[in-house]
Amino acid sequence: MTHQQIDTFIGHKFGKDDQLCVIGWDGTRATRGYNKVYTVKCTKCAEDTELFADATFRMVKGNILRGSVPCGCAIQRNWEPWQYKVRATRAAKSLNFTILDYCEELVKSDTDVVVECETCKKVWTKRVASLLMGYGCLHCKNKAAGVVLTKPENVVITEFVESGAFVPGTTFSKTEPQLYGGRLRALWEVICPLCSSDEFVRAGLCSGVFVSDSHNLRSGKLPCRCSTKYRWTKEQREYQVRKVCERSQLYKFVGWLGGVYKNAYSRVVMQCSDHGEYSVGVSGFVAQGTRCPDCAKTGFNLRNAASVYILQAVGRYSFTGYGISREADRRLSEHSRNLKRVGFTIGQTQIYPMTGQQAWDLEKVIKAKFPLNPQDIPGFRTEATYYEHYQAVCDFVDKWLFENT
Repeated sequence: MTHQQIDTFIGHKFGKDDQLCVIGWDGTRATRGYNKVYTVKCTKCAEDTELFADATFRMVKGNILRGSVPCGCAIQRNWEPWQYKVRATRAAKSLNFTILDYCEELVKSDTDVVVECETCKKVWTKRVASLLMGYGCLHCKNKAAGVVLTKPENVVITEFVESGAFVPGTTFSKTEPQLYGGRLRALWEVICPLCSSDEFVRAGLCSGVFVSDSHNLRSGKLPCRCSTKYRWTKEQREYQVRKVCERSQLYKFVGWLGGVYKNAYSRVVMQCSDHGEYSVGVSGFVAQGTRCPDCAKTGFNLRNAASVYILQAVGRYSFTGYGISREADRRLSEHSRNLKRVGFTIGQTQIYPMTGQQAWDLEKVIKAKFPLNPQDIPGFRTEATYYEHYQAVCDFVDKWLFENT
């Protein structure tokens, strides 16, 4: 008589719906020989031959008595690699994906899969677990959400303008959604009245069209050169450096330290006509007037010719500004650009040529004689007095030069 004929456990049913049935014992036992290992079959899983074949499983008798489920009816199950492939293929089809490749031979839940969306034809890399959890095409999802949630363009543009950060006359136009900063976003092209027709555009170093996303524009972050955080390109920085060299006639552009330009902290190698090569931060050289360290004395060369300049800054809170520079015209151009960004224009100006020592001394005398009217504007935090003192400052400088020359 066989084991199946005398084993009364054969035929035992279990599972939530009694879908599992013990169909035989092959004479083997589990560890230490205490528990028999039976073959069981699931009637539900037997309906899916692609995923479960004949739907038979081997189980220890003790696990059967405890109600364990070995098949796809279990809440959690350890799937075989070939079963993961079947499940991934089905999930991809339901999400409108086509699987192009598996990144591992033995497929598991964390295996990367290359899929193509049948709708937008974009190719993605997803994990098998992501497909099984129903995560579909991000591009299609965001595009669909954008159609539903996007505000009318005129409303969004009004929000940009209300930030108060943009120059009057700035125009905005929306583009198609693109990947920007690692996310799919609707981008905006910005035309600035100042930056879209400036010298960089005329020199062919910029298209004049600046691109940003709605979040940054709504919060007032300027994408153009009006921003103090504008990311200058290498070509634009070299243009600025060479322009300074042309004005001064004292320096020659050699190249970038290490041959690399990255950002405002990159150092440029210059050739001084008196002292040879030296390196300086490009931002300092272009915007702050930093020059050859051997020529300088506390940031200003007292031996060379210089000028004292006086200007009227006209705006909501007008003031009189002054300063010293070896290149007064360039310095006034920088002031004009910086003042325009904060709503000021330059009215009258006066430039007084003199020696570097005289300019150095005269600026100190002006600060001592006229009341300070500090401005939160670069160049005028300590070199500013009240607007109505403009003529008095000019008269004082004329008199001082007459007495000290």
